[in-house]
Amino acid sequence: MYGDARNMRQAFVGNSIDYLVADAAQGRGEYLNTLAELSGCPKNKYDLFNSVVQSHYSELFNGLTDETNPLLIKLDAVIRSNSLLKNSCWTIN
Repeated sequence: MYGDARNMRQAFVGNSIDYLVADAAQGRGEYLNTLAELSGCPKNKYDLFNSVVQSHYSELFNGLTDETNPLLIKLDAVIRSNSLLKNSCWTIN
């Protein structure tokens, strides 16, 4: 299961990075919600996920390359650093 989820998340990020960057800067949006879903977060945690991603925007997106894996590793670390997300979402990297 995690292999499929990892591949889905990598493909989504790779295909949607420009939209994700824009949504993350705003702290909301359908692409950020989809990333929350692909990260295993329940719908009632999407707003928190979006807020946390926005607050870690520089850490996640500055110096971003075309490779999705480093972004997802950083994202998983951000998820694990927040006690509410850590207990609600799953990380795969």
